[in-house]
Amino acid sequence: MKKIQMLIKNIQPSRIELFYDVVLVEKDGEKALNISVGKPEAESMAIFIDNIKTPRPLTYDVFCNIMQEYSLLLREVVLTKFLDGNYYAEASFVDCDGNSKRFDMRPSDALNAALRYSAPIYALDSLINEAGFNYADYFDNIIQESFEQDNYSKEKLSDFGLNVLKDLLRDALEKEDYKCASMLRDRINAIRKNSKKEDKE
Repeated sequence: MKKIQMLIKNIQPSRIELFYDVVLVEKDGEKALNISVGKPEAESMAIFIDNIKTPRPLTYDVFCNIMQEYSLLLREVVLTKFLDGNYYAEASFVDCDGNSKRFDMRPSDALNAALRYSAPIYALDSLINEAGFNYADYFDNIIQESFEQDNYSKEKLSDFGLNVLKDLLRDALEKEDYKCASMLRDRINAIRKNSKKEDKE
């Protein structure tokens, strides 16, 4: 089956308590997948993406360090199917002799490993056809829910990550909704300011 490369676009709180949504988008397309993962797994992804240094190695860091020490490299991660509300993934490892082995993994574990190995993430085209959605429509729905009846608030904004806020800002400007654009810009600037403050500390 054909594989489509995916990129992690955003990680944000899910409507399901204690879960987070990881949005992956086609590298060269507009289709996306939304995978719900547990809070610890989502935080581990966010820590790595944001390059936050931790005093001690996290579980996924230890896992990858051990694999690399024994010359086992992660070649790719493939999201394979969506069944009974769950996504499935496989990870392909290669040893120093070129021997490869595929392992069934939870998507949250596979994505964390892919980030740390800088390994490509793929989804089977059959999975995208079944569970994928248009990325632009996804943000239209967010805007509709967030701004309906002028129900835009800083509390709502705090749920969104920087990448989502940037996309929402671009969309608000295209729609000439300058009130929303102003609030989005303020939130983006606040995040950047806090990030610079943490770097200095």
